[in-house]
Amino acid sequence: MSKVLGIIPSRIGSVRLPRKPLADLCGKSLIQRTYESCKKSLLLDDVIVATDSQEIYDHVEAFGGKVEMTGEHNSGTSRIIEVADRHPEYQNFINIQGDHPILEIQHIDSLAIHLFTEYDEPFVITPIFHLTSMEEVLNPSVVKVVFNKQKEALYFSRNRIPFGLIKDVPSDNFPYWKHLGLYGFNSEALSVIAKLPTSYLEKYESLEQLTWLFNTIKIVCVEVDKDVLSVDVPEDLERVRDLIQKKE
Repeated sequence: MSKVLGIIPSRIGSVRLPRKPLADLCGKSLIQRTYESCKKSLLLDDVIVATDSQEIYDHVEAFGGKVEMTGEHNSGTSRIIEVADRHPEYQNFINIQGDHPILEIQHIDSLAIHLFTEYDEPFVITPIFHLTSMEEVLNPSVVKVVFNKQKEALYFSRNRIPFGLIKDVPSDNFPYWKHLGLYGFNSEALSVIAKLPTSYLEKYESLEQLTWLFNTIKIVCVEVDKDVLSVDVPEDLERVRDLIQKKE
């Protein structure tokens, strides 16, 4: 069976929440919570934090996690590619966002299972969640996706897609899906992505996966039944702390 490496790109700079990876969440940092959530997956052969920050590097080593230093990168995927190139023993990779401290096992395992399938072409796997809130649909921070009948992505947008000229859409047929921001790659896909110039679609939407679609890389959407709580602003930290206190 092919091996799967989980990689968590992490950087110290954040406009909306400075020093976010080191933020305290009930006695553990955000990056440690994320790392430990990933380690619960039995389908990942290993997990590595990838960072260009010496402070994050030292912190991850201190709590016993695996970490590798990288150069500066404009995207998490670019950072993933640098680390993946160092590990030819792996055929598949999962890009796990460093600001997802309460990941469900299904978010990772749903991608890993599909990566075990042998494809004859570069492909990407990504989880999606069915939205039922128009507030989230209209929120540009929530990335939406539309896909074909084979669950292959057609387009991602910060805007509302489909636009929806039909009024009073029934709640049991709400046509909106949230993209959760995790990706599974086979090594062929990373090799192709590493060479791609930024597409005009990515520039307009600020979504790197649009460059992959533009260059006809298949992105397969996998439905999961739980959303991902992302930490983006200080208020999110309080929400996560409340959830952790209830669980612990």
